Amino acid sequence: MTIGRLTIALTVLICCFNLNRASAQNLPKQTQLIKSVGGGAFTAPVGFPQGTSFNINFDQITFNVDVSIPGTTSNWSASSNNGTLIREPFNVVFSAGQHTLLESYTLSVTSSNQLIGQPQIQFAFQQTRTFVAPTSATYKLTINSAIRNVTVELDSEHFIGGAPDTPILGSSFSLTLTSAKMINAGEAIGFAANVTGELSSETKLSDASVTTAVEAKDRFITTWGAIKNAR
Repeated sequence: MTIGRLTIALTVLICCFNLNRASAQNLPKQTQLIKSVGGGAFTAPVGFPQGTSFNINFDQITFNVDVSIPGTTSNWSASSNNGTLIREPFNVVFSAGQHTLLESYTLSVTSSNQLIGQPQIQFAFQQTRTFVAPTSATYKLTINSAIRNVTVELDSEHFIGGAPDTPILGSSFSLTLTSAKMINAGEAIGFAANVTGELSSETKLSDASVTTAVEAKDRFITTWGAIKNAR
């Protein structure tokens, strides 16, 4: 009886792996240089002697992507409150042949500090991917994007400084300002931040009917449990 149940379970496991053997394809990884200019203007609440330093914390980050297929009404979106954006797999029907994905990104980096006018830096950029669907089917698309290698150059008659190079943008980053001269209380001051970075993104396309190893394991455990209990 035990041998019989084991034979059935092994048969189920083999089927779990072999019912759907369609291949997945990782579309070529893309890296794109992004640039933006932001900054702020405010009235000095107090006087600053030359050489006074303080930090501006950009603590509100919104990273969005809208994915569309040109020529169709199909579109999907995802968002994150840091510099990494991972879109859970979504299903889309493709006919066999060549297709294009348009990924439209926006990135907003804002300081919540109202005393300095809540300075903001905004980006907008796009990536286009062309790929071939081997067969007409429902596919899963997975998108994984990140903002990397962020650098900041400060442009101001009032301040010098910048931000440390950031290998990958997290949920915030700080900009250090040092007064280049005496600043009087009530004086109108401002700064511009020239920001550059890289968008690194990967997209994976796989047949939605494919059984992954994890799914097959789960099926096997569920099926084997049912067989053991069927006495």
